Amino acid sequence: FSQIFKRSENEYWYINRFLQNTGDYLFPSIAIIIILILIQMYRHQKRILKAILELPAAGVVFVIDKSGHLKKTNDPGKAILGINESIPMGRQFHFYCSRSRTQPLMEIIEKSMKLKESFNQKLNIVHNGESKEWYCTIVVLTNVTGNFRGIVFTGIDITEELERKRLSNWSQLAHHMQTNLSTIRLNAEKLEV
Repeated sequence: FSQIFKRSENEYWYINRFLQNTGDYLFPSIAIIIILILIQMYRHQKRILKAILELPAAGVVFVIDKSGHLKKTNDPGKAILGINESIPMGRQFHFYCSRSRTQPLMEIIEKSMKLKESFNQKLNIVHNGESKEWYCTIVVLTNVTGNFRGIVFTGIDITEELERKRLSNWSQLAHHMQTNLSTIRLNAEKLEV
């Protein structure tokens, strides 16, 4: 038996030695740290979404994935769709839109799933014989590469605000009419004198 050895000069021998000695532990450690960071970021995003869903000013919020399944909603959203503890989440959105009042919601969701674009729209929803006006916003969710991942629907009831504006407009009109009538009356009194 024989062995042949060749000796050559290596300026970076310490890097090779370091990689040989620590490479078995370093790369798996880095991979575990990266995985832990990604898990933490995912949990942080989940907490943010949960906080947004619980905001009272958010109105009705629906999170729908790319195949049309309702993934998350807040309490006002559950109330408008009639979802309780016995009805599971995660079904197609049209499954929850069996009532006539939810048909406008179904139409705007279908429109957004086809267009795959963010937009705003007003809706009229009849609930308990009362017509409510909603301002709806659709935000498209995309992944890192820009592929469509779903939508977030938010709807805010603006009926009271519109009613306040109408009353304000009527009061302004009444004030202007009263001012004009007072001017006419004063002029008529002067003519009479």
